[in-house]
Amino acid sequence: MKSEDTIAAIASGDTDSSSISIIRISGSMALNVMKHIFTTKLIDPDHRVFYGKIKSKNGDILDEVLVCVMLAPRSYTKEDIVEINCHGGVQSSKVILSEILNLGVRLA
Repeated sequence: MKSEDTIAAIASGDTDSSSISIIRISGSMALNVMKHIFTTKLIDPDHRVFYGKIKSKNGDILDEVLVCVMLAPRSYTKEDIVEINCHGGVQSSKVILSEILNLGVRLA
């Protein structure tokens, strides 16, 4: 484990029964990851919320989401953070997290 790794995890509680699930990405690659999986351009993103869709590497739409961006150093970790608010349930969250991890992000 390196402190400069970009990490991601499901940050919300019980994904089985919740209607919304939050996936957090923290580190220098956070915004770059979103460029690959998010359908909306993150223009002037610091401390803003964006609506869009998460897509797979094949271009399939995985979920309709809200994305919150907090740029360093004004974030929980003092690094760039992206929080994806997706539909709840284990399957949706795990599929999106898997897409993120496939882009070189480490599981937190």
